[in-house]
Amino acid sequence: MGRKHLLHIGTVIGLAAINLTSCKAPDPPDAGATPESPLTAPGVSQALAIHRAATLSELHYDLELSIPAARSEAIRGRITTTLELEASDAPLIFDFAQSPDHIQSVTAAGQPVTYEARNEHIVISASELQPGSNEITIEFIAGDSSLNRNEDFLYTLFVPDRARVALPVFDQPDLKARFDLQLEIPGDWTAIANGELASLDDSGPRHRYRFATTEPLPTYL
Repeated sequence: MGRKHLLHIGTVIGLAAINLTSCKAPDPPDAGATPESPLTAPGVSQALAIHRAATLSELHYDLELSIPAARSEAIRGRITTTLELEASDAPLIFDFAQSPDHIQSVTAAGQPVTYEARNEHIVISASELQPGSNEITIEFIAGDSSLNRNEDFLYTLFVPDRARVALPVFDQPDLKARFDLQLEIPGDWTAIANGELASLDDSGPRHRYRFATTEPLPTYL
């Protein structure tokens, strides 16, 4: 019999780290540089986190991942985010700490939208959105480093801010969302997740798992 593989999406292991910084003074800013908006600065700034918490609600992620057996092959995904948006003239900013070529397409309500990949973000102009209900779908190539891919298993490790390395999400703990997860994986793998197994299509060489909608969770879970 072949080896049984285990795929675990949703496992969380807490890590503590101490960062040591030098006492060297920072380099002076480039006098000709354009000041970066605090909303689109690298990482998740306090300004961005506060703005999103004030303007976004009713988050729901519907995530699909196609995972090949070989570690050398890319994991491709699609995530549809539904949300309620307060009236705002600011852009909608997803966190995705990957190079722009990992972003395959971005649509709103099924229609292509213009976007900008900047400083570990996907920035969608306010003109592409509407107050109230919005549905944004992003097709992407997942980042590997927080998915812990091995020959025999794969599991997520998303704390403290590592979900954005793998997926385009709003990666801050006070923006909880319900998750739906679909996985297409090799037939000799097994998958578990935070939601209960809702259905399994094992009729072909690759199996399709669908898990039940979770309770509201932060992205690190």
